[in-house]
Amino acid sequence: MQKLITRADDFGVTPGTNDAILDCIKAGWIQNVGVMAPGPFLNHRLDAFLELQDEICLGVHGTLTSEWDLLRWGSIGKAAEGSSLLRPEDGTFYPDTQSLSTYGKTEEIIQELRAQIHHLRDLGLRPSYWDSHMNFTWIEGLSEQIAALCREEGLFYTHTDAHGRFLLPLSQENSPSKQDWETATANYLETQSGKIPVWICHPAYRESPGHFPEKVIQDRHFEATNLTRHAKHITELAAQNGWQAAKYV
Repeated sequence: MQKLITRADDFGVTPGTNDAILDCIKAGWIQNVGVMAPGPFLNHRLDAFLELQDEICLGVHGTLTSEWDLLRWGSIGKAAEGSSLLRPEDGTFYPDTQSLSTYGKTEEIIQELRAQIHHLRDLGLRPSYWDSHMNFTWIEGLSEQIAALCREEGLFYTHTDAHGRFLLPLSQENSPSKQDWETATANYLETQSGKIPVWICHPAYRESPGHFPEKVIQDRHFEATNLTRHAKHITELAAQNGWQAAKYV
């Protein structure tokens, strides 16, 4: 069996996301969960998450952008007025990584990311790895500095050439078919053979009022449905193709 890192991102962003991720952990297929320290709903069901954290590999989902119109967030650290990381008009993060690259100062970025790590630990969480929300590690010189930060903080840094993206979309309510798994496996082996495969998802239940655009919440709700109702079937189909859900560390 080859290990397949199965990861759910964005715990803390909405109540429906937190609820779905908790159910996914209980279902068993998801082995890694990224937590957003600046998430506006981080405290929603945090006690339940704390009780389950030993069952998964917990990660700091480093967050420096705020991409939704209906849901905004900003610095968890003590960012001074006029911080290069925040939009002047509302004090929240910029909506995209290109803006972060244009305006963000490296020293303020590292300071904020360190504050996020410590904030999660102060809440009783025990993260083992670090990854980025809306991947900003492409910014020149930043990946090396974040890797150094992770070494200082004792976290596994996931943004390396050793990892590859395993693509198996969950955009329908029914579980992926045997053919879907065979296709995803063949594509991975053809394009990224030799790398450690990572399957990333963003499960979330539909809410009223909603926080995401309709197409986004539709896809995320389908992911949540698949990963909770059909986790056993997904595990069986994965095994038939030689995959076993695994943790980063």
